[in-house]
Order: sequence, then C-alpha cells, then structure tokens
Amino acid sequence: MAELQTTTNEMTMAELHKTLGINDKSQSGSATRLPELKISSQRKDKEGNDIRKFEGQFYLKNYEHEVYAKTVKVRVLSQLFQWIDYDPDENRVRNKTLLIPFFSHEARDMQGGIRCGKPTSREMKDWSPEQKSKYSTITLFRQLRCLVSYTGVTASGEEIVVENVPSIILNKNSSYMNFENEVVKKLGGRNYSDVWVDLVSQEQLNGTVTYYTWHYSPDIKNPVALDDKTMETMVHFASLVKSENQRVDSSYESSLKSRVIDDDALEALEDDLDADLRD
Repeated sequence: MAELQTTTNEMTMAELHKTLGINDKSQSGSATRLPELKISSQRKDKEGNDIRKFEGQFYLKNYEHEVYAKTVKVRVLSQLFQWIDYDPDENRVRNKTLLIPFFSHEARDMQGGIRCGKPTSREMKDWSPEQKSKYSTITLFRQLRCLVSYTGVTASGEEIVVENVPSIILNKNSSYMNFENEVVKKLGGRNYSDVWVDLVSQEQLNGTVTYYTWHYSPDIKNPVALDDKTMETMVHFASLVKSENQRVDSSYESSLKSRVIDDDALEALEDDLDADLRD
C-alpha cells in the first residue's frame, strides 16, 4: 500500500485531501466534463422518448446512456462549494467563484469580486424579499465528486449496470444541507470517502409545484479501503478542480487589472477636464 502515499503526479495524500475538501482535522470547519447525477423531472429525454414514468428517479446526464433507477450508491471523494450566477434569460453562467473546501477560504470570482457579489446569509437575514431578489440568480452549490454504482433501465427498457462511474452531484436550496446532516455529522470526523452511501429522492410539494430532495444513508458498518483505482479517480478529480480554479483565478486577476486601467483612464479624464476648466 506504500504507493498510495503519493500519486503519479507527485501529489501527497494531504494535498489531495486539501484540494478535494475531504475531512481535515486541522481545519475548523472542467476541461473534461463529468457525468452529472440528477433527479429526472422532464417529460421527454433528448431523443424525444417519453420518460414521465421515471420522474423522481436518478440518472446520469452526459453519460453514454440515460439509465434510470430509484436508488443508487455513491462513494463521495470530494466536497467543495461554489457560488454561480446564472442568467436564466440567456441560459448561461454569468459568473462563478473558486471551488473552495471551507468557508474560511476566499471565494474569488471571475469578475474580480467575492461570492459573485452575494452578501452572507447573516447580512441578508433582515432584508425584505425585494432586497433579496436582487441576488436571486446567485446560488451556492455543494458539489460532490463521487463514484456512482447502480442497476437501472433506459427509456426503452434495457437493463444496464452502472459501476464506479466518476460523476458529480450539485446540491442546492432544499437539498443543500442533507449531505452534511445525513453523512458528515453521522460519521463523527471519519472520512466520508471511506464509505458507500445509499441515495434516494423524496417528493416534495410547494403549492402546485412538485420537486424532489436528495437523501443520503451512509453504510457506516462496512467501510471500504482506498485502492489504486479509487486513488486514480481522486487524482483525476483534483486535476479538474485545479484547472477550474486556475481559470477562475486568471479571470479574477484580469478583471482587477481591467478595473485599475478603467480607474486610471477616468482619473486622467478628470484631470483633463479640470485643466480645461482652469484654462
């Protein structure tokens, strides 16, 4: 097992844990797109198949097949946080922050700001709905990079086994705290990467709107060892995270430089105007 102490990229286990946001007792608190584990809520898939019978079931988006199942197993290898400002009218991401493992880290964003400009929950606590609506497009995501395994069926009824597929989960809003409450706290300081977790969805109703929340059940009694294949996946995840953060930081620095240039230009213009007035 000595080879597991370092990676082929000369990244130590401690560095891996820091990059991926895995439990660190010293803390208090992509170029390649990963398949995203989602809950189905659509009437039809991208091929036009009727998939209403799979509503509330899990499937992998951007995987070779859309395979549906009521329950799946995940082994979470990374937990990171990111604010994203999404423009619903133009259907695009306007801004996003670094992927951070702890909230003590500065969440720099691509436009030269922090947290995409969104105030903290404490700051917004006593705000009116109108004041809060200004930031409604900015969402905090709990991103879980994981291995996914399950047996499910396609829209045509073909049974397919999905095994140890590197994937990502994006939890927000009503599902944002569930991994923390249902897994992290139950493990009592142990690494969540050491257990498989059963995942189910639960139907919720808000007026006439139906939505689904994510719920996690860790298999605490049967911890799993860190083998070479899992280590390779962790290294791959870490590489994607570093690349993403490098792109965000590069944009952050460019935005700050642009602001300085704009400020200098404005100051020069004001000086010229002052000179004209004196003349």
